[in-house]
Amino acid sequence: MPFPERMPSRRAVVVGMTSAAGLTLAGCTSDGDLPDLPGLSAPTEDADPDLALVRRVQADELGAMRLVQRTRARHPELRARLADTLRFHQSHLEVLGDAATGTDRARRREESAVAAQPARALADVVAAERRLAVRHSRSALEARSGPLARTVASMAAAAAQQGSVLGSAADRSGA
Repeated sequence: MPFPERMPSRRAVVVGMTSAAGLTLAGCTSDGDLPDLPGLSAPTEDADPDLALVRRVQADELGAMRLVQRTRARHPELRARLADTLRFHQSHLEVLGDAATGTDRARRREESAVAAQPARALADVVAAERRLAVRHSRSALEARSGPLARTVASMAAAAAQQGSVLGSAADRSGA
């Protein structure tokens, strides 16, 4: 069954340009700043059918970032190990923009306490990164916009990589 042809939304074009502009996100290097997106404002549900998906992806990224922040605050010995992970989530949120107004309050209610033992806390971050990779993979498949799907798939790859790297380091060091 052929897919109906649609013009991409403004958000899809901006997201596509952002992801293509440097593939900074795909490689998730943390040594550069993301470009500013002038004139980008939060679209409405009617104007962009992917808005709900963008909001969900942003809420997932926000939750993962907050877990990393809380873990680093509770366990100073994990700060350096989690620094890149935090930067990746921050850059992902910058790419997603301000579409998810209102998810901040909802996500805070879902936050759980950080484990008292550093090894357990790191294992929780690893598990969260792996869950995030699965959620982003599913979201990428749901996206109506090709550029958005590629961007979210890149985020899924970054989360999977962080889960793998942090998991390997935790296995080797026991923390």
